[in-house]
Amino acid sequence: MFGPNAVTIVAKGAAQCSRLRTGWKSSACSSTPCTFAENGIDDVFAYAANMARLWRDQGKRNEARDLLAPVYGWFTEGFDTLDLKEAKKLLDELQRK
Repeated sequence: MFGPNAVTIVAKGAAQCSRLRTGWKSSACSSTPCTFAENGIDDVFAYAANMARLWRDQGKRNEARDLLAPVYGWFTEGFDTLDLKEAKKLLDELQRK
């Protein structure tokens, strides 16, 4: 699968991609990270959530939050789904401590 650096690069690139945040199409979003994130957002989200849980358990709370927060931020809907509810719960936990 992807290494942590790959997910971080994708997260940073996609955070700048207005298409992922607003839902409208833009030619400015043709970079590899945006294309990858659009095509594999579910895989990237699952990987980021799993890595964040692992890093939390290893005491790497800041790294876990820094990885998961931008990926969670891609979503504009679906917050009632189990995956996003669990991610929000994890982010809240990481923010508190």
